[in-house]
Parts: sequence; C-alpha cells; structure tokens
Amino acid sequence: MKNKHNNSLCKYIYIFIYFFMTLYCGSAILYIQNDFIRVNNVFIVYAILVLFVAVFFLKELILGFKRIKIKQLDWLCGIGIIVIVLEVLVNICLANILNLSNQNQVSIESQKIISNSFLLYLTVIILAPIAEEFTYRFCLISLASEKKYLHAILSVIMFSFMHVMEYIGGDSKQLLFVIPYIVMGIGLAITYIHTKNICYSILLHSFVNILSILA
Repeated sequence: MKNKHNNSLCKYIYIFIYFFMTLYCGSAILYIQNDFIRVNNVFIVYAILVLFVAVFFLKELILGFKRIKIKQLDWLCGIGIIVIVLEVLVNICLANILNLSNQNQVSIESQKIISNSFLLYLTVIILAPIAEEFTYRFCLISLASEKKYLHAILSVIMFSFMHVMEYIGGDSKQLLFVIPYIVMGIGLAITYIHTKNICYSILLHSFVNILSILA
C-alpha cells in the first residue's frame, strides 16, 4: 500500500513539473543570453522532463519496453497511419475553408531553421513522446481507479489544448486546431488503456511525429 501511495505521489509531482516546465520555463529560457540555450529551449525543456521520468519511472519504462511484442506493432502502425491521415485531412480542410495554418506546425518548421536540427528531431521523435505520454497517459489516466475513461477524456482535452494554447492569443481561430490533436489524443489514450503499457503509446506518438515531419 505504501509503494502505491508513493507511486501516486510521484505521478502528481511529475504532472506539476511537466506543466511548470512547459508553461513557465520554456518561455523563461528565451530570455537567457546564451545563444545555444535560447535557440534550443524546446530540447532543453524536454530533456529535463525526460530526466525526471528516469528519476520517477525508470522501472516502468524499462519493463514496458521489455513487454513490447513485435507482432503487436502492426496494428500500432495502422492506428498511427489512421491518426496522421485524419490529422492531415483536418488541417487541409481548415487551411482551405478558413485559410488557417496550424501555428504549432509552423513553429516546428521555423525551429528547423534556427535550432540544431539533430536536437530538434531528437526532441520531436524521442523526448517529447516520452515526456508527454508519461504526463497525459501514464500519470493522468492511471491515477484513476474507477473513472479511468473520464481521466482519459481529460487527458485528451489537456493534451490537445496544450498544443494550441500559446497561439490562441494571436488568433482565436487557432483553437480549431485542437481537432487534429484530439484525434491523436484519442488514439494514444485507446492504445494505453488497451495495452496497459505506456511504451506502446510512446512508440505510436513517435511514429505519428515522424510522419508529421515527413508530411
């Protein structure tokens, strides 16, 4: 029972650290004079978050990867392709109908120019999936004992909103881009609940991000 309470406390602490780092530290880093730190602020934030994952949940991460079965990766890739196709279709519809661009994607494209490309790809493909899946799926969903699906819905909403939040102030229509992230969040939540293995969600998240970069 004590271990269970300690594990829950770690999850609450990590959730707090995640939102503190992404909502405050990411912006604060931009004011640091060191050019490397400033232009690679996204990498630094997610690298720190993954370090906290290693501190709190290294055992779960290692066991999760050990439990991965190759034969289950086919349907995982299938979900990833469905998610990315729906995301692309929604983005195309919003672009053509309302003449909108997904500012989160635009930001990633601009980061390719000003930041170290290797560190950016490392962040998008590896660090961000680990940090975000441990926050929105492993911590938020698994903290619920009875209302797991309610927590899953909450995780999808929070995951989606966080990806567009900083752009809404400049253009309220950017809120519409929660739709493709809701699609992605649903796929990730279903994967975690179905497999009970956070590493499948991490792999799916990584796969979708790779397809997004290539698209």
